[in-house]
Amino acid sequence: VASLHVDDMAYAGDEFFMEKIEQLRKEFAIKETKSGDFLYLGGRFVQGPKTFEIEFDFNGYVSKLKMIDIPKEEVDENEILPPFQQKEFASTLGGLLWVANNGNPLVAHDVSRISAFKGIATWAAAREANKILKLIKSRKNYQC
Repeated sequence: VASLHVDDMAYAGDEFFMEKIEQLRKEFAIKETKSGDFLYLGGRFVQGPKTFEIEFDFNGYVSKLKMIDIPKEEVDENEILPPFQQKEFASTLGGLLWVANNGNPLVAHDVSRISAFKGIATWAAAREANKILKLIKSRKNYQC
């Protein structure tokens, strides 16, 4: 099996498959390969040397995502966010979409629902984005 994304590739297979991969590596002058413990598309893969079981998480990627600034005073939940917070919302939403689509399907529905607010996010949508991000961050070592 092989997975390609732009200039990144992950693969696994039997001896015949690995011979074909080696031919591709030579033909396309692939300089670097990693195994055992590595990052791929923001996710961390760790393969056990004895059992060959693979653990996968987005902890490092998720730790870099930032919560949206929400004022402490009461706001109208249906009010559209000002431009600065719209940018924060878009950034947080992009990170949440990446994680939901590539490694944590448990939040896919919630993230999909708030994605409808891109460019017109309300304080309620910002709070929901923060709630989802807080949930993901609270599940350290969550493995897919």
